[in-house]
This record gives sequence, structure tokens and C-alpha cells, in this order.
Amino acid sequence: MSEREDDRLAAAEAAFEERLALYRDLGHDRDAAVRWIVDEAWPLPSPVLDIGTGKGVLAVELARRGALVTSVDPCREDQLLAARRARRVNCADRITFHAGTLASCPAPPGGYAAAAMMDVLHHLEDEGPLARIGELVRPAARLLLAEFSEEGFDIVARAHQAEGRVHWRGPVTLARACEVLGRLGWAVDREASGHHHEVIVFRWR
Repeated sequence: MSEREDDRLAAAEAAFEERLALYRDLGHDRDAAVRWIVDEAWPLPSPVLDIGTGKGVLAVELARRGALVTSVDPCREDQLLAARRARRVNCADRITFHAGTLASCPAPPGGYAAAAMMDVLHHLEDEGPLARIGELVRPAARLLLAEFSEEGFDIVARAHQAEGRVHWRGPVTLARACEVLGRLGWAVDREASGHHHEVIVFRWR
């Protein structure tokens, strides 16, 4: 990595830490939230496919607990930042980063034992990626879905407003995802609410 690229990532990491601090000021602790979310789904068998990794909040927490994780996200810059954050907590060796779409993500031999999405559904333009998950996992696999509650979305909207931006919400809600996943063969295993999130864990047929 060039010095220029390292400086750019350092600046991106600093900006992300500022965003986390803003969330805390608004009453939402992202670090505590991801720990709680993983607690609700744990144990998740490896390998785990983390879909829409972003800055690596979920992937790093899973790997920190010992899971083998494949991270997929179309944004190369976010993938580089997620890898940087993983190195800081000495778990980068348990994460494989794939900069691309879910459609281009290869499945390991036998498929993934689990998949996970945290705060990703509202970024989707349609439900297409949900069908792809079933093509990548093995029988009896687990799927962790975590999405902001309405209170959580309000906090995110206020954080974006404080930064002079607008938070976009697409058409795929958690309720809609549950309908689609149920038709595809996923069964709800357990549900939980907390830390401004709704969590559902599914089991594959």
C-alpha cells in the first residue's frame, strides 16, 4: 500500500470514528449494538458470509470471536477500511475480503454455514440478493438479519442531517425480507429487539 493510500485510509478511519461518536451523542452506541446483535445469534457456524460489510463493524466482531468470515461489499474503499480495522484488533487473518456484489461472490466447497446482514436491507433496491443467499449456503445454514428499529432509523436520519446529508431508505424492509425469505425456504429460529435494532435469526431448509 502506498503512503498516499495509507493516508487516505487513515483519514477515512478518523471520519468513521467521528461518525461513531456522533451516534453515541445521539444515544446509539454502535459498538455495544454489534456486540449485542452477535450475542443474540451466537454461536454462528463457520464459514460466515457477511453481506454488505461496509466499514466492517459486523465482520470484525464475528472474526474477533473466532469465526471465519468472508466479507462482501461493492465498495473497495470500505473493504480496505474494514481490513484496516480488523488488523487493529488482530483478527484480519480470519476475514477474506471480496470487493464486489453478492452475485459475483463465489461459494466455498459445501457452501457457507451461515450468512449475516447488519443494517443492509434498507440499502437494497429490490429483494434479488435475498434469493442469492440460498445459493451460497449449505443445508441447515443460519442467517442473521439485523436492521434498525424505527427509533434507530430516526437516530441515523439525525446523524446524516447533522452532516448535511439525507439518509436514503429503500423499499426492502425487515418485514418484507421475512416474507420473501419464508417463500424461499428460510424458517425463523428466533427474534430479538434492542440497541435500536430488530434481529431475526433464520435456519435454511
